[in-house]
Amino acid sequence: MDRENFVPFECPLCLTLMRDAKDVFTFLSSGCCYECKEGYLVPHGIKDSRELSEDNEVKNSLRNKRKQLPSYILR
Repeated sequence: MDRENFVPFECPLCLTLMRDAKDVFTFLSSGCCYECKEGYLVPHGIKDSRELSEDNEVKNSLRNKRKQLPSYILR
């Protein structure tokens, strides 16, 4: 397996499961899921989650926000 294209099952910031292809592509470019990138990295001017210091308060906040979003759409 190529480590360069490896995508984990869960986001390293919010620790919730990757939801779709948008999360996968965002992980490959920014190192986190789409919701973490748009909700935390972009507003704070951070381009890559690996530049982010390990802060449990931020991680808990991101995880709680992500848990409130539906992971599927009923039709």
